[in-house]
Amino acid sequence: MTEIFTDDFTDKLPADAVLAGYTICETVLAFNRQRLQETGQSSLIEDQHAYLNALALFEVYSETHPLNIRFELPNLGTDAGNNSKAITNFFEKLKANLNELIVQQKLSDFRRNYADKFNKTTSYKFTDEERDRVKNALHELRVLVGDLDTLAEDQKTRLMNRLGKIHVDMNLTLSDLDHMWGLLGDAFVVSAKHGKAGRLIVERLYQIINTVWRVQARAEGINPRSVNPVRLFRDSWPK
Repeated sequence: MTEIFTDDFTDKLPADAVLAGYTICETVLAFNRQRLQETGQSSLIEDQHAYLNALALFEVYSETHPLNIRFELPNLGTDAGNNSKAITNFFEKLKANLNELIVQQKLSDFRRNYADKFNKTTSYKFTDEERDRVKNALHELRVLVGDLDTLAEDQKTRLMNRLGKIHVDMNLTLSDLDHMWGLLGDAFVVSAKHGKAGRLIVERLYQIINTVWRVQARAEGINPRSVNPVRLFRDSWPK
């Protein structure tokens, strides 16, 4: 029986969730290309077992290592060939989305390098505690956003993309926090459109904003208690 992954595959995955997800996608698609070269077909019935195993691996990994991007798992039926094709198509789309996050991360790295060269004096970096707090909120947001039926798909995608970029930037020294402050606008939109149904999302967005403010205040030499961001959110919540 042909397998996609080696026995030690999961042990060698990159520590970064985005890079690990990309590695899973690329490994599955490399297997698919190899089968196409060997047999002239890319979705053989006998490969269903291998593709189902790959999909299961990704599902469990993404549950424990949130990627914070919007994706739809493939619909599977009784036809083995169609199942194999659906799974490979899923990994193709997922790889493209993850590659966009990787490109954004590289751009942030280059920006940081040039900021250092141009003697930019202010930079922003999250402590381990702040990073964990934000990542936990991002994980909860990913679930909450996916479960809110009244949230339009384009809004879910836009919010997931923003969350994905923030997740990538957690480990970096940043020259600005502008895209993170954009969550403030998202919170107002969710509160205005979805009221109490979206309150948990708004609360998690506040947790992130509050942490972002602490990071910026520390870098600017400001007492973070001089401004209370939560008031901005509470004023927008339905009474």
